[in-house]
Amino acid sequence: MLAPKETALEACRTGIQKVKRNSVIIFVSAILGGLFIALGFYGYIVASSGFVETNYRILGTFLGAMVFPVGLVLIVITGVDLYTGNCLIFFGWLNKSYHFGAVIKNLVIVFFGNLLGSFVLVLLIYFSGLIETDTIKEFIVNVSVNKTNLTFIQGLTRGILCNIAVVLAVYMSYAAKTVGGKTLAAFYPVFLFVLSGYEHSVANMFILPLGYMIQTGSEITFIGMINNFISVTLGNFIGGALLIPIPYYYLFVKKR
Repeated sequence: MLAPKETALEACRTGIQKVKRNSVIIFVSAILGGLFIALGFYGYIVASSGFVETNYRILGTFLGAMVFPVGLVLIVITGVDLYTGNCLIFFGWLNKSYHFGAVIKNLVIVFFGNLLGSFVLVLLIYFSGLIETDTIKEFIVNVSVNKTNLTFIQGLTRGILCNIAVVLAVYMSYAAKTVGGKTLAAFYPVFLFVLSGYEHSVANMFILPLGYMIQTGSEITFIGMINNFISVTLGNFIGGALLIPIPYYYLFVKKR
């Protein structure tokens, strides 16, 4: 593996590679990133929903948390883009490798690419007939209702907590030199955030529209989804672009 200082420098180098690409390339890459996170989230739903009506609900959450990281592993190994992980490009800006506008441009393109990729899987799952069982339907709707009922501060703070874990997963994957090492580095922090109940903006791009489409009532509202996206996305940015890159830049990159 790379040493801590080498890992921080690798984060700076990776940031340069990400922001210098063509916008269309970034967008297509982000579509795949959103799709992969959605695949992992649906696996979580299948693993967790079967335990809801039993005395072993925590076991369902545990098993689901073990499945969800597949999405980030796919992203790390195949090299596509994820909004939460790309918050690490703040490293390069801190190192004066590119201007702040390049950071915002990249994150905006990746965000909307992730949104499109997530919605592609929403449509595929919706028309596939895989969610015909009441257990899975109720689970998706209940999770979506809980998310849309969060206050702004709750969504913000859970978003911060989530992306501390996610960017550390991506950051540690920079240190690994093997596929196995990168897989393990990406797995454990994501497992932790899912088990803990934090909020991931790209995962919510999948679950909230899906819950909205299959609900029988009107518990999940469009305004509720937008409020969740805003608070969680902002929290993810604070946790991933500020709370991790700034101290690690100061520790290992800043020239004294």
